[in-house]
Amino acid sequence: MGKNGPINTVGLTILNIGFFVEFSIPCVVVLSSISGHALGLDVLGLGSPVVILEGTFRDIATDQLAATTAAEATAYINGGRSGIELLQHRRQIRATLGSTTQFRPPLPSPDAITYGQSIGLKEGPEGKGSAGVILTPVEDTSVFLKGKQYLLTAGHVLNIPTIRNGIWKPLNSSEAIVVTPGKLDIARELLYLEEEKELDSPHARDVLRAANTTCGLVMAGRIGADDQGWREDWGLIELAQTHHGRNGALNPETLSQLHELTEAEGIEVQDDFDGRVTGITDLENGYWPCVKYGATTGWTTARVSGESVELFLKGTAVPISGEDLDTVHPTNIVRAKVLLASREAGGIPAAGAGDSGAPIFTIDGDCSGFQFGGMLVSIFKPTKQEDPGMFMIIPQSRIFTQIAAQTGVKWSLAQ
Repeated sequence: MGKNGPINTVGLTILNIGFFVEFSIPCVVVLSSISGHALGLDVLGLGSPVVILEGTFRDIATDQLAATTAAEATAYINGGRSGIELLQHRRQIRATLGSTTQFRPPLPSPDAITYGQSIGLKEGPEGKGSAGVILTPVEDTSVFLKGKQYLLTAGHVLNIPTIRNGIWKPLNSSEAIVVTPGKLDIARELLYLEEEKELDSPHARDVLRAANTTCGLVMAGRIGADDQGWREDWGLIELAQTHHGRNGALNPETLSQLHELTEAEGIEVQDDFDGRVTGITDLENGYWPCVKYGATTGWTTARVSGESVELFLKGTAVPISGEDLDTVHPTNIVRAKVLLASREAGGIPAAGAGDSGAPIFTIDGDCSGFQFGGMLVSIFKPTKQEDPGMFMIIPQSRIFTQIAAQTGVKWSLAQ
């Protein structure tokens, strides 16, 4: 025993140590993973000199795997960039590590998905969005199957030509593969591990595994305006069987954060309130509290402040302001109605980049669950930082109508 408990040695042997064989003496050699003063060797009562080598044995196969993991992680972070482009890219990702948003979502394991989770395309630029509610068609078609799960999110999160051009036919190419977390969160986590000198760790391998695990396949979507003038910005992802989930299957940490929110903001809920989605409802002007859970800012509340007609650059989520009208051709401008919702108190942002696709909920009648009211598609970023800002919502009734028009079948919340 040492002074502070068991001696944490991994090797103990006798070696002759000296300048030459003729001038060497036998020594006790201890290989340890803790420093010499913590070993407490004075109580060992050894008669020979003691030499302490601080370190650990490492398995060759493990070392090779760690080296491969570190190399793959570095390649993922860099994304084939070099020179100034790589330097700027790393600075941009590093800047997100110091984000002041209230919630930095943990990396989910590649299993059942739930709303608010970080998602994104496997290929292309680093980006992310939020998982919405899980839907299913009410009957089979040649493409969509009743009972199969399809994840809703904002169309611009899935920034591929079929979404931008309103083509809903399924794809069978790498550009349609979706992963969780989104690519930006994966790169950010790996850069964090690199700075902590843990890029060869098992956690880094888990992150890379998530980056290469198919969560689902983009099947449909559209960005524009519907025949009633409402904003259209949705995408449907056919979930892989391994990622089938339930609307409201929250992990304990996320559920705890939800209860902290309801308590802090005086929202009445049942003791067994677990975030499950029990139905759908349209949001009314002035309604409070709208509850949002997004992949960047987590749980926040807001009040619906009314309808608004906004201008967007065609095929994108980019809003157009008054000073931009002279520089954008009218055929590239989309006018569309949205609902606006805003925070009633400062200190916490209403939403942030990466929250697109997040579901907007109301509390159901008996305060035991959520009602799906709509989807967050854009944010208004205030000039004054103390201003809580607002976000734009597409009502759930318009979303279901838009999806039915494109896919030829009615849809409902998956059970």
